[in-house]
Order: sequence, then structure tokens, then C-alpha cells
Amino acid sequence: MRTIFMALALLGSGVALYAFSLFTGPGGQPTEHGNRFVHHRDLGGLKPNPGETILVNVDVWVGDSLMSSTSRDLGGPREFVLFEAHRLPANVPVLYDAALLMGEGDSASVYQPLDERLRRTLPEYLRGESQIRYDIVLVDVILPHERVHTQPYEKNTP
Repeated sequence: MRTIFMALALLGSGVALYAFSLFTGPGGQPTEHGNRFVHHRDLGGLKPNPGETILVNVDVWVGDSLMSSTSRDLGGPREFVLFEAHRLPANVPVLYDAALLMGEGDSASVYQPLDERLRRTLPEYLRGESQIRYDIVLVDVILPHERVHTQPYEKNTP
């Protein structure tokens, strides 16, 4: 009986460590602008290019607190126009880097280090956190002939 318990405990520990590493460990790949990208689902769908419009669901987490959600706060996915490469701002949005590494139907998490500028915007109880997690689902790449209405990305940053 003790052997079975130990085997189950070891198996459970392994599963927990694996899950923990997916969300907090060094896994994933660095993005061009210094964030960490973890691809959860790669369906090989159409990939967006700078200047194109995407439809995404984004949940923004700091620690265990959901700070914003397109589904919860806005009722569903939002359209964003990705900056053209020559128009990138000094602080490149996390969504920009992530979208260029994803395809239609993909999901990913992007971990952004919390710098002092971002830390000042958080409630006091979250200022000890080290990163912001963006859980992103790229719902659609909207081709120019499909686009009906688009608001500029700059005005719709999650």
C-alpha cells in the first residue's frame, strides 16, 4: 500500500511540476522585444503580417488576478490592426510580438516582465509580482477584402 501511495505521490508531483513549468518556468521562446512566448496550441493556420487586422481574445493576468479580458469586459474578441514594421512605437505592445508568432486558431501565453512604469499602475497588493501574463487566442486574420470595420490598434490596446 505504501508503495502505491509513493508512486501516486511521485506521479502527482511530476504532473504538478510540468504544469508549473509551462506557466512560470523558463520554457517557451523569447520574443523580438524581450517577452517570453509559450505556444499552447499551434494549428498551422494563416499567420498575420504587420499592417494586417487580427481578431483576438486576450486575458491579462497579474499573479492570480484577472486584470482585463476581452470576453468578460468587451463581450468577445476584438479587432486590432498590427503596426507596420516602420511604425512601431518605442514600447512595442505584447500583442504585436505574439500575433506575429501565431496563426489562426492558435493560443499562447506571453509573459512580460513588470518594470517600474507598469508596476506603478497596479493596485498595491499586486506590486510584488514580477510579470504580467497575457493569454491570447488568435481567432482570425482578417484579410483586406473581408474587413468591414476596424479601429486602430493604438486605440484598442488590451
